[in-house]
Amino acid sequence: MALRSHLQNVERLLGLQDSRLLALENSFNRELGLMRADFVSERTAMNTQHTRERRQLQDIIAAVDAEEKEREVEGKQEHEQMREEIRNKNLEDINVLRITLEGTIEELERHFEQAHMQYLQNTDQQTQDFKKLTRKDQDLSREIDHKIRKIERLQAARNHWLTKISQNARECEERNKALAEEKNQIAGHFHELKMRMKRFRKDQAERLALLTKNARQCKAALAAKQNLAESILKQAELGRKIETEQEKVLPFADVSEASREDQALVAQEAAELQKAMAVQKGGIADTDGGEISPFHATAVDSEGKVVEEFNYLDNFYKKYNNVLLSKLAVKREKDRLERENKDLQSILKQYLDGISVNPEVMDGNNPLLVVNGRVRLNRPPVRRGGHINQVSANQMVNTGRVNSGPSL
Repeated sequence: MALRSHLQNVERLLGLQDSRLLALENSFNRELGLMRADFVSERTAMNTQHTRERRQLQDIIAAVDAEEKEREVEGKQEHEQMREEIRNKNLEDINVLRITLEGTIEELERHFEQAHMQYLQNTDQQTQDFKKLTRKDQDLSREIDHKIRKIERLQAARNHWLTKISQNARECEERNKALAEEKNQIAGHFHELKMRMKRFRKDQAERLALLTKNARQCKAALAAKQNLAESILKQAELGRKIETEQEKVLPFADVSEASREDQALVAQEAAELQKAMAVQKGGIADTDGGEISPFHATAVDSEGKVVEEFNYLDNFYKKYNNVLLSKLAVKREKDRLERENKDLQSILKQYLDGISVNPEVMDGNNPLLVVNGRVRLNRPPVRRGGHINQVSANQMVNTGRVNSGPSL
């Protein structure tokens, strides 16, 4: 029976092991399928991007070639059009000049004949006409020189545009050559980048797993700290609204001489404890605010001196003590005012009862009735003013008279 039970247990364990191996194999196949699908989708995306970038480069090259051809055709057309315009204009100017010169020559010849006919009759008039014609001839000569210089400038401009066209052609050829070289470099860089991306993705997958784990832990810690900080800030804002002018000027002032003596005693004990710790541990922090370990969390006061760890919350307890005492004072003042209000209400009721006559008033105590020389008005004296004793908040909490503690 023991052997049979043992064999049954072994068979059961073998079954459990087979089911576990089958589950592991199914999990492995599922993860392998997911990784294969991711790889296929990634490869398809990369092939699509490569095809799109290659098509864009081909479109850019075709657009550049078409643009350069259009520029070349436009340049040739502009050059031919400008040359024809310059030639036609020069021909027109030459014809106009020829016609003008012929008309002028004819006019001069006519004048010359008239002058020759009148030479014998009027010599003086002929001399004046000769001078006038001489000046006109000079003007015409200057105009001819001006036209010639204009023709030379047009020829120089034509040569300049021819030179510029040839220079643009050379620049376009060099630019196309540079684009071809850049295309080859981009292709080589693409293959190198592809291999680097494979290695980078493998490293990033491992880093992502570690980062996810750390991020989850960090998020939980930050959420707790955020809730704590929001609670502190909300309570600080609520407390700041009801601060007095003295508290705004001196937010951490002591409330009594006793608290100052307690703080001096605590500071003395802290200094002694610090010296003892420095002797035992080799001095983590100097008593005079000297050098401290860079790996030790410290705090400094307004003067830049190091504050001990057990003194971090001194300012907080100062304000808390002040608030707690203020709370007690307000509570006692409220109780006093409530008692005074009740006394005043009682006096007012007695007065109204005294000026009214009804069965209820007559049956009760009436302040206007005097029996045996005594007024039937019994009320405690009203206390006004008075000094409110100051008690330390720590004493109130320790004696159990106030059930209040710091809450964040």
